[in-house]
Amino acid sequence: MELFCSVLNKRLKLREDPENWGCSTVEKYEIKTQVGEGTYGQVYKAQDKFTNEVVALKKVRLENEKEGFPITAVREIKILRAFYLVFEYLDHDLMGILESQFVEFTDDQIASLMKQLISGLEYCHSIGFLHRDIKCSNILLNNK
Repeated sequence: MELFCSVLNKRLKLREDPENWGCSTVEKYEIKTQVGEGTYGQVYKAQDKFTNEVVALKKVRLENEKEGFPITAVREIKILRAFYLVFEYLDHDLMGILESQFVEFTDDQIASLMKQLISGLEYCHSIGFLHRDIKCSNILLNNK
């Protein structure tokens, strides 16, 4: 499916039909533990109370406008008391793995990881997005 983005003035390819997105309430999730904190807020490991799906729940900081966050978005969300984003939960970040003495990557694993990173960045750039904060702690991995 494709969607026209008026900000970027181009069509974007979507992996999921927007009709399946929807808004929800944070009460739908049981927060298990805080797993991180970044520029834009805290991240929690949470579980959907109905489906039991484990997700990453990011509570976005609203107290001040951060560089890089679209000013129009900040104005729109300031009326909210809390704003959460729900993401697929991933088990590890690359920094934690690199600091571990128990994991050593093979050349093939490094090549595979780099191929995935470059592919992801290529996609972001092709639709006009710039990450601006690529670092090992922002590269998330699962156990697959």
